[in-house]
Amino acid sequence: EYAKEKISNLAEQEKPFNFTMLTADTHFQDGYKCSNCPDKWDEQYKNVISCSSKKVGDLVNWIKKQDFYDNTTIVIAGDHLTMQSNFFELEEGQEYEKKVVNIIINPAIEAENTSRSYSTFDLYPTTLAALGVKIEGDRLALGTNLFSNEMTLIERYGLEYVNNELMKTSKFYNKKILVSD
Repeated sequence: EYAKEKISNLAEQEKPFNFTMLTADTHFQDGYKCSNCPDKWDEQYKNVISCSSKKVGDLVNWIKKQDFYDNTTIVIAGDHLTMQSNFFELEEGQEYEKKVVNIIINPAIEAENTSRSYSTFDLYPTTLAALGVKIEGDRLALGTNLFSNEMTLIERYGLEYVNNELMKTSKFYNKKILVSD
């Protein structure tokens, strides 16, 4: 309800706006189950994930019904896999690749290629492109606009190589960025 109120107030100003919201109820051991979350499952964490997902979905569906939706891009981005890693243990013989949730709804452009290998670096130019920003060369910093056909660092060099490069020491980073006077 708080998000709906804030978004409605911003939309009434009739100028471009951004609304950023963090959900953290799945971040704690077994999650935080608010009083509005029903007990549908036998484990609290299942109830928290289910409730949080429903609330995010309800907000997205509410936004889709608003007058401003046609000119609105919704970005749902996770910053990591679950902090309760043992929750998603698989039965023997089962396999799947765990991925961080990244969803863009109603972008200003269409993707040229929808099957990509990417990292969080790529969300910076991709989010801007989704909002309609034209990016010369489709790259910003270490990221690639995922709506383009430009290769990401992971696609070009592979995940292992990129991870190894990122683990290297950078005198410039340590002296100019990491340490402050």
